[in-house]
Amino acid sequence: MSEISLGKNNAELVNLKQQQKIIKNQLNQLETTNRDSSFFSLPVASIPLLKGNYEQLYTRVKVSEALYQVLLEQREQSKMKEYEKMPTLSVLDRADIPEIKSRPKRTFIVLGSTAGALFFAIFLALVLEYFKKLEEKSFDDYQRAIHFLSAYFGWLPGVKKKK
Repeated sequence: MSEISLGKNNAELVNLKQQQKIIKNQLNQLETTNRDSSFFSLPVASIPLLKGNYEQLYTRVKVSEALYQVLLEQREQSKMKEYEKMPTLSVLDRADIPEIKSRPKRTFIVLGSTAGALFFAIFLALVLEYFKKLEEKSFDDYQRAIHFLSAYFGWLPGVKKKK
């Protein structure tokens, strides 16, 4: 539809021109100005500029991330080399000779073991003397005692079991 065939005063043509003018105003308003104060409503004309800024910043971030990864790996490798150089054992506190002996009480150990050995020797001598007198006095009682002892202590090496 053109202006020539319909005429300048055609109502339909005038209506379409008004709609076209409204749409052009709205498009111009979107591209240049922004009445909304929110962060996300930007003028459309500034979007290509923002895209360029975004790409530059994104590239910087990716380069920084790659550099960070490389530095982190180098740091871990240097730590591993440092740990390899460290000795596996380290002295925390040096040993000092004590001024006063506290333990073990060697004197009491020696005296106690000597006394224990003396009592055991006396007890063993008494038992052997008892069996010697029992053999002389009553041979049947001596045989029963030997049988009991061999049955009771027969599990010990060197003790013969008698039937």
